[in-house]
Amino acid sequence: MAGIGPATDHPPTSAQVVSASQRRRGKSALFLVACGVAGLGPHWLEPGLRLMPASALALLLGGYSIRTVLVPALSRTRGAGGGESVPFAAGQAGQHDSAPPAPAVDVVVAARDEQAVIGRLVEGIARLRYPSDALRLWVIDDGSSDRTPQVLAELQADHPFLRVLRREPDAGGGKSGALNLALQHVEAPWMLVLDADADLQPDTLERLMPLAEGGGWAAVQLRKAVANPDANWLTRAQAMEMALDTVVQEGRLSVGGVVELRGNGQLLRRCALEQVENSTPLQQFQPQKGSKYALIFGNEVFGVEEEVLKACDEVLEIPQLGTKHSLNISVTLGIAVWDMMVKLGEIC
Repeated sequence: MAGIGPATDHPPTSAQVVSASQRRRGKSALFLVACGVAGLGPHWLEPGLRLMPASALALLLGGYSIRTVLVPALSRTRGAGGGESVPFAAGQAGQHDSAPPAPAVDVVVAARDEQAVIGRLVEGIARLRYPSDALRLWVIDDGSSDRTPQVLAELQADHPFLRVLRREPDAGGGKSGALNLALQHVEAPWMLVLDADADLQPDTLERLMPLAEGGGWAAVQLRKAVANPDANWLTRAQAMEMALDTVVQEGRLSVGGVVELRGNGQLLRRCALEQVENSTPLQQFQPQKGSKYALIFGNEVFGVEEEVLKACDEVLEIPQLGTKHSLNISVTLGIAVWDMMVKLGEIC
């Protein structure tokens, strides 16, 4: 059973994110060069020295891992006790009237044969300290063959915030297909993806949402922990793995590395997932010779601001097949510029 706790309290600014992205590219290039040298080096060396390149690379990666994991962890320990995020107005005692209203959140859960845990999840969502008019739970019954549909129907009678969607067993796409179905129905600006066995703390959203809104984030990954770590040796091992994973992820973030969104506990700004309305597919756009064009590309994390989109004469979309609907900014730039140059006859 996975318990989900609050996210990191101090997200970096957009300038820090851009700087980290630039550093990450340099590190990736250096790592590729090092791997190439380690692979080709043995062919140039005497038999007794052929292990040297691989050993040097192993030491380099080990040292980098220790720096990534231990140094940030020790720094956080020494600097514990940082400031608190500003709460939203949620009707609790002690909050100021000037607090901003809580943003609406759609919690989305893909469930298949989850009759044993789905009831506990719904009751846990009901216990969240968050405005009832700003919270909705969507459960996608993904072709369950047990009593999951019946359990959900009974829960709907007691919990008006619960919405249930159903997919046929042969619908395909797995969990991604189920979440894509929910994306067609959700309306809140934020979407929180959970597993059916997730166990949220009552204050999760009232701590998380000010962080996400105040930091200007497009996505936030919650920390995960095993709720019953002392049950047996397997749960202890899983608890240690999740704790180490948290340290690694935060260490990566602190040094400009790549962090991950997981299938359980990811909070997403919904506008970051959807294409812009009334956009023009790239293959249908025809630039005019003699005209001047300014191409605007958004930050990889924050995208293009709404005010900028409104000022554009046209918004182009690169069609993509499958369930993944995002491209690296440099790849997007290359595709768009190449397409325009070809259509203008500058490239044959």
